[in-house]
Amino acid sequence: MTKSDFNKDVVIAIIFIVCIFFLWKSGIFYSHSLFPIVKEGRLHIFADWAWVIKNGICKNLGFDIFKSNACIGKDNFIFNIGNILLYIPYFKFLEKFYFFYFPLMLCFIFIYTIIKLIDRKKLLNIALLILIVFSPQVLLVLERCNVDLIIFLFLIIMVKINQSFLSFAIINFVTLLKFYPAALITNFIVERKRNLNKNIFIILIFFFTLACLMYLVGENFELIRYKLNIVSSTWGNQFSLHSFAILLSKFKKYDFNTIFVIALSIFIILSFSFYKFFQNTLENIKLDENSFKYRLYIVGSNLIILLYLITHNVHYREIFLIALFPLILELKDNKKIIFFKYFVLFIILRLIIFYFTNYYVFFKKIYSLLYIKAFLDIIMMSIFFGLTLFFNLKLIKNYLVTDQKKKINDIKFYKFK
Repeated sequence: MTKSDFNKDVVIAIIFIVCIFFLWKSGIFYSHSLFPIVKEGRLHIFADWAWVIKNGICKNLGFDIFKSNACIGKDNFIFNIGNILLYIPYFKFLEKFYFFYFPLMLCFIFIYTIIKLIDRKKLLNIALLILIVFSPQVLLVLERCNVDLIIFLFLIIMVKINQSFLSFAIINFVTLLKFYPAALITNFIVERKRNLNKNIFIILIFFFTLACLMYLVGENFELIRYKLNIVSSTWGNQFSLHSFAILLSKFKKYDFNTIFVIALSIFIILSFSFYKFFQNTLENIKLDENSFKYRLYIVGSNLIILLYLITHNVHYREIFLIALFPLILELKDNKKIIFFKYFVLFIILRLIIFYFTNYYVFFKKIYSLLYIKAFLDIIMMSIFFGLTLFFNLKLIKNYLVTDQKKKINDIKFYKFK
């Protein structure tokens, strides 16, 4: 990257930040995209990050933050994420830095990272970039400065640097933040610097190290289970395969498990169909499997698909989808595969539709529009899952072939010797 490219990206990031600041200051944010957090007559921005810092302060004051307490104030949420965040050192004279400048810096780096990830050589890509930056998902994670934002940035750093020890340290750290990033361990498989047996050994070492670190920061199985159980699932703009089940059980009184099984069945059928399609269309397409875009897609997709299938997610967690776009945009430009051009158009259409459904759901209370988002999510995620399944199986096949060739070469070597 040249200095001029860096300066250009910084300028674009500043323009986006200024526009977002205008939307926030003018009140458009809170009348069209998300609800403000107002306490004691004051507007609170970066509320999720502030909540983390305040819980650390309350813990040091002797409050039990895993139960309802009077330290933070009315409507306090019980601390339900990683204990390591409670060990952030706090100095009173740096209060402005903790609650404003640091989260502001994170938001700027996040916007800059998105700009770097999305290739802007094509008009369609530029349109996608603008829609992503001003999407309700991104605006929410920026306004709240949720810890998922930090996890996203570490994900990009890990794949970009591609250094084993650093990857090991990053995955352990971000898993201590919110537990689910343990799925990033697939990065070691994507590295392909070792054979499959060595990677399995590293994964076992990872979980052993993680268990030790959790013990050191005061985590244990019972506490983690307690934290997960007290997380109340939202029913609004869910990004989850559970969406239809949540909505229909709430508004139509249908059985949750029945609807979920139906949704899961549809998802599996669609995913397998797309997998077969990609198997036929991509088998002879050459992709650089050591490239940043390819590795980022596999690691990012394994994470976001796991989240989509297993957990109930607030829609800001869709930011991890951004990690999948660089490779999708590269495939779009391949003239041998027209499918991905239409897929990018579908992603853009979904973002545009979400602008409207988000507004009418939250501010006009037209909750039936939530079904549209849930339906579009199933289609999009089944495509991603089909592609991810194709890449993962191809990766495993390459490992097995490499190991088999190594064994044959070893046998020949010893015979010759």
